[in-house]
Amino acid sequence: MILAFAFIGVIQGMHNSFVAGLLVTLGGIIKIGMVVILFTCDYGLLALPMAEFSAALLMLAGAAIFLAVAYRTKLVAAQLHFARLSEFLGLFAYSFGARLGKIITGNLDGVLIARLIGADQVAIYSLTATVPRQAENLINQPIAAFRPTLAYLSANASTDRLAQHIERMLRWILWLSGWVLAGLISLNGDFVRLWVGSTNFAGPEVAMALALLFWMRVWTNSTGTIGFSLGDIRRNSLAEWAYSLLLIPALIAGAMWWGLLGIAVAHIVVQLFTMAWYFPWSIWRRMQWRGKVTFGILTEGLLTIAAIGLAFLSCPTADSWPQFVLSSLSLTAIYFFVLCVISSSLRREMVHLWKSFVNK
Repeated sequence: MILAFAFIGVIQGMHNSFVAGLLVTLGGIIKIGMVVILFTCDYGLLALPMAEFSAALLMLAGAAIFLAVAYRTKLVAAQLHFARLSEFLGLFAYSFGARLGKIITGNLDGVLIARLIGADQVAIYSLTATVPRQAENLINQPIAAFRPTLAYLSANASTDRLAQHIERMLRWILWLSGWVLAGLISLNGDFVRLWVGSTNFAGPEVAMALALLFWMRVWTNSTGTIGFSLGDIRRNSLAEWAYSLLLIPALIAGAMWWGLLGIAVAHIVVQLFTMAWYFPWSIWRRMQWRGKVTFGILTEGLLTIAAIGLAFLSCPTADSWPQFVLSSLSLTAIYFFVLCVISSSLRREMVHLWKSFVNK
């Protein structure tokens, strides 16, 4: 899997985000399909690593084929260059160490819950957190696909043009993450109860904290990706290092004092003190934005919160799967209707999208 993502990183470096995203998506589909097939064939827990391995093989084979064709058609010869190796190794050490720290701390939740709270609570927390965790990819993956484009614009385009693209991306991050957040705080409890039963739901307080953690993670991951693409690699990595180091004692304290709620709150608090403020500030500093842009994005955030609140208050409880679908559609309609009414920026975006669709 590491080798597959290394090849996909090369594809992103060649500014072909479509192929990179397609391979990752196909890998996820294959992984889910293989898990279902192998479980039904009585492979037990062995189904999980075998499904991962199948996805990795698909991604690696697809990436290798694409790179071979690309090198042949574009007449690009594969060569080794050592001129900037030391600089590369330095940046690699920062970024790899930061990502490794996030991976380790990201998998500590289950261990600490089992040790400090109770082994039976691991599944309850995991099931309640499943939808928020999976929903992060709805926003983070499209932002990650823009990483090569942002790097290219940062080196070749004017600052004003680049700033306009980033400002627009930040607004879309707020709108889309607000929509998902409204759904999580309104319907995640109903979803878990309908899916696996009410005994496997961690409770409304934990669900609310996990929903807020989703919003925080989307914001930090998206702004961190943008800042990374603009060249702020060392400091971004140091912020991630600080997050990983502070998170361990925070998780222990949270689990001992507040149980499952403390685990989610620990993530939120540590992110607030590390990445959640630095990543946006890094973008603001590099784009040299002034008060007008800052005020505009903050205002958009407040309008998004207002739309979330109205959608939450208007969303009915779902006692069956048909009601859940209707409640989801109702919440979506109310959220975007309210946001379109109060946000002139979203109205302009909707008009732009409509004109683009009509012209095609």
